[in-house]
Amino acid sequence: MSVFIIAQTIGLAGYLLYCASPHFSSRQYILGLEISAYLIFCLQWALLGHETLLISNGVGVIATAIALTGFSSSLRRRLIYTLYPLCGALMLFYAQDAILDCFAALGTFFVLTAKLDDDVMRLRVYAALAGFCFLSSSLMVLCFVPALFNSVFLAGHLRKITLTRQTPVLSSALSH
Repeated sequence: MSVFIIAQTIGLAGYLLYCASPHFSSRQYILGLEISAYLIFCLQWALLGHETLLISNGVGVIATAIALTGFSSSLRRRLIYTLYPLCGALMLFYAQDAILDCFAALGTFFVLTAKLDDDVMRLRVYAALAGFCFLSSSLMVLCFVPALFNSVFLAGHLRKITLTRQTPVLSSALSH
């Protein structure tokens, strides 16, 4: 088997976890599935030799691990804020294709922002924005499998956001 086929098969497992995450209500379950998916994506992109997406998913692993810790909210925020300049510098250093990598970087910044808050609805909004950026990136390079899975991920979060906005008690949480 070629490295390409092995990497794509590994990536498929990651995308299945990634697509399942929006369908859970608990922030812990969402983040647990996301960190598993990011680890798998790191392996996939390392095998394929795409440094920008490897870095993007590596930053996602670190941010999600920080978000899952028992640290205080302010310490978690400070740790995640330190990843912003690091992420930007690494993305600029490893940029291979300007537009594609800009969308990957923007998606990664939304991934970081999603991990800053304990509120699951804000996590969903920023995760949906990240999914949109990664969907756009996939479509630009005509990678239809990642585009399909990013569409499912995006739709899952948008569905939960829409359902929550229809509930008066929960929609007030989004207005803050």
